[in-house]
Amino acid sequence: MDWSRELGMPSYVIQHRLAYGWDAERALTTPVRSIRNNVKSKLIEYDGKTLSISGWERERGFPRGTIQQRLALDWSVEDAICQPLQRSKPRSRVETADIPSHLTYDGKTMTITEWSEHTGLPRNTLKSRLKNGWDTERALTQPLQSKNTKRS
Repeated sequence: MDWSRELGMPSYVIQHRLAYGWDAERALTTPVRSIRNNVKSKLIEYDGKTLSISGWERERGFPRGTIQQRLALDWSVEDAICQPLQRSKPRSRVETADIPSHLTYDGKTMTITEWSEHTGLPRNTLKSRLKNGWDTERALTQPLQSKNTKRS
């Protein structure tokens, strides 16, 4: 986002504010509060209790950083300490069952971990490629894409 540079505001702040339902003008014009100055050592009162962020971390079981980030993004205190964490959906057994335990290529049969060591490709990259329908040869021989290279 070019606005973030012009405003001196991290783009993730703008994105979170918009995702949280802020209108564009409010998201772009409300100053960012510094976590270090306003949140980290702040005592927070909610539901008749006054605790530090570490205290709310222990009370609610949320990571301290999550609460800090939510407050820095101008979440209400109630939402910052009560809103459940968004957990990614656990993988089903079907998703992992589709990936074979051993692969055969060029007359050699090895596990994905062994192929990873042999090819220098990360194990998770190989698993992802296979899960996405790549054939064994392509999964094992296509080099990693450079982070500076855009996909076509």
